[in-house]
Amino acid sequence: MAERVLEEKMDVNTAPREELETIEGLSWEAVDAIVRYRERHAWIRSMEELMRIPQLSADEVMILRDTVQISVSDEEEPRRLEKREWRRGYQQSGGRGMG
Repeated sequence: MAERVLEEKMDVNTAPREELETIEGLSWEAVDAIVRYRERHAWIRSMEELMRIPQLSADEVMILRDTVQISVSDEEEPRRLEKREWRRGYQQSGGRGMG
């Protein structure tokens, strides 16, 4: 019986820029947009969210759909919640900060 080898997909949320740059058909502008998006939003939760990054073409999104996986670690969830809580406090203070 032949052994089946499953190729593991790169994780779009944890792959370093250098690894994303190895994806054939993905422009450096697209890689830069993904990295900047992750820095601003903590993580990418779905392919639909990837499609909302304006610098990604439809072809690049299709390439990503075939070459990456999307996972969110438990460690990143609190960071996202803390940011949301900070924003709510900032808005409630009328832009004066939380302290």
